[in-house]
Amino acid sequence: MFASGLLPGAAHREFLRQLRSECIDELEYHQRLADRSEAPRRKDFNDIYSAFKKERFGTGSMSEMFSALEESIECLRQKDEEYTIKYQKFYEEIDQPFILAIVTPLMKRVHKLSMRSKEQTLKDALELLKSCFSDLAFYGADGPRVFMTNNCSELREVLKEAWPNSVLLLCIFHVLQQVWRWLHEKKNGITIEDRPTLLLSFKQILYAESEDDLHNSFDDLISSDVASKYAKRFQGRGKEKKNADGIGFQIPNDEEQKLAVEKTIKVGDKIFLVPSITTEGIQYLVDMNTGICQCKSGMNGSPCKHQYILWAHKLADAVNFLPVFSKEQRQLYAQIAIGMSLPSQYYEALPRRDILRDMISVEECSAALTKTLDILKEKLHGADQNFLKGVLKFTDRVKNMPRSKLTTRFHSFGVRGVYNTHLTATSVVKKRKRGKIHVQPEAVKRRKNVTGSKRRQNKGQLVRNNPFEKQAGRAKRAHYFTENVRQNEPVAKKAGRNMATKTRVYEH
Repeated sequence: MFASGLLPGAAHREFLRQLRSECIDELEYHQRLADRSEAPRRKDFNDIYSAFKKERFGTGSMSEMFSALEESIECLRQKDEEYTIKYQKFYEEIDQPFILAIVTPLMKRVHKLSMRSKEQTLKDALELLKSCFSDLAFYGADGPRVFMTNNCSELREVLKEAWPNSVLLLCIFHVLQQVWRWLHEKKNGITIEDRPTLLLSFKQILYAESEDDLHNSFDDLISSDVASKYAKRFQGRGKEKKNADGIGFQIPNDEEQKLAVEKTIKVGDKIFLVPSITTEGIQYLVDMNTGICQCKSGMNGSPCKHQYILWAHKLADAVNFLPVFSKEQRQLYAQIAIGMSLPSQYYEALPRRDILRDMISVEECSAALTKTLDILKEKLHGADQNFLKGVLKFTDRVKNMPRSKLTTRFHSFGVRGVYNTHLTATSVVKKRKRGKIHVQPEAVKRRKNVTGSKRRQNKGQLVRNNPFEKQAGRAKRAHYFTENVRQNEPVAKKAGRNMATKTRVYEH
């Protein structure tokens, strides 16, 4: 019972209910209830639950808790050998923290990592994690190509030391959230009415599309009337540069794609120079390994028309488009998702509609229609007048009905659940059977409540203090950055004291 989540009181009540259902009468029930070897007391349930909780979750002692955790780790390691688990034991005397590194089968396939703070702990954890990987990890490369993090200095230093060839990027959301927190700190003295204006100016700097735009936006901010109030605060601040927002794109037509492919130049491994579709003489460098293009749409990793041209003409695989054309990529994604795959012929593309249309000949349709007309002619003999009128209406409507409507009628004729909604004096339509709640005709009119509506009233006593209903309390501030800016209020509190390094604004 405790393993299913019941507490001592609920477990005791469930035990009594089961005991009563097993007894024939009250006499047998009370006899078994009085036997302590068969029916423990309410206090005994508390003692049993305490022993269960100690066995399952350990005690309040730090060393015993980690010892119980080590036993659970060993059980998991023996239960599933596909998991790679390594850990560092906890020793309170020498201030050695407990470190646990787990690589699941899915993580082995896609190599996604998650890390926590404190530089020395992160170093030890990464060393344990790197020892779990094989030589084929990250497709044989030295490490991941790109990391995107917040500006936690410890995390970025550890990642740079572990994988020096990887590129470290800053997350735009965390940068804006950090600036908003800095604007709301009392020690900086930013008034409440100036905070949204300063954040908007910073966003223009962050989303600059070129280096010149970045410097111009920064100069506009420094020379603005709002920033002049806080000149000392903005002196010496560094200039952050970030790519533009990803936007949608229109797929070029066949002629534009053909001309672009003819002028495309390959400069490296899946790296191309693709000409601009709209402006003559301009070329964009496209890296299909990372899905980044120098154009406005693809400079931050979003899909663009230049990546689409390379992918559609099978010049390179793309990370921003689904592998519609390649059965090999479908097989690879199946291997990553579930750890196994079928032969490649199972991942062939489905037949397109135009191919199916070409497979059906006009002669085949004409022969099938002739047979159908012969069947209808046979049914005319001995038919009643209603059937004959229906045939004449059918022939008249076929003459005047366009081909598009005929196509719909051919596909829906005789299908269960499709009914005619246009009723005429001579048409015979079978009504669909629907479930109804039968009541007296005047019952609805007699229903009244305080507002005068006719809704059904709940019967029985009003339930108060329902333990299954959540009691209304003071709601926490929503962790919703856009709404926080709209309401001009601080963001939600940071999760713990170790988050301080993640939200620090550094002086340059």
